[in-house]
Amino acid sequence: MQNIEPFRHAHISTKTFPEKHRLSMWREIYGRGIANVDIEPIGDEPFHAEVMFNLLPNVGIAAGSRSPAHYRATPELSGRGRDVIGLSVLRSGAASIIQFGRELMSGVGSASVLTPSEPSTSTMLTHGSFITLALSRATIAALVPDLSQAFGQPIPSGSAALGLLTRYL
Repeated sequence: MQNIEPFRHAHISTKTFPEKHRLSMWREIYGRGIANVDIEPIGDEPFHAEVMFNLLPNVGIAAGSRSPAHYRATPELSGRGRDVIGLSVLRSGAASIIQFGRELMSGVGSASVLTPSEPSTSTMLTHGSFITLALSRATIAALVPDLSQAFGQPIPSGSAALGLLTRYL
């Protein structure tokens, strides 16, 4: 695993980039350098995004907000994915996540389990916020029988287990 010590706590925001380069810098730093996605804003409003990262052994937590945009993990980019699973929770706004041909997000408080090794499209339809856990696939697979069956499955906001988890985040 890559040495994450220098990045244990990090915050990146388009507010810190020169205005005319915000989108291009976000695409390069976040899109290609961190998330392995292509980014396409929706609408004509100025692009904005920010994320705070907290990295622990076998767990990464990313919380942030962004303006409307598509974040696409193409087949080429998803092939570069890390050996993790993602649990993404919509905190505010309207969003859609599609993986394995299924829509995985059904409103604020809902979540989805994603694998970064497969293509997906995450779309923030309005200004909104999210929190995502990146969990070691090997560690979770040892605890969860048939882990691959969870991929592509939505987790409704009324889920008791999700409610317990989000209280800690």
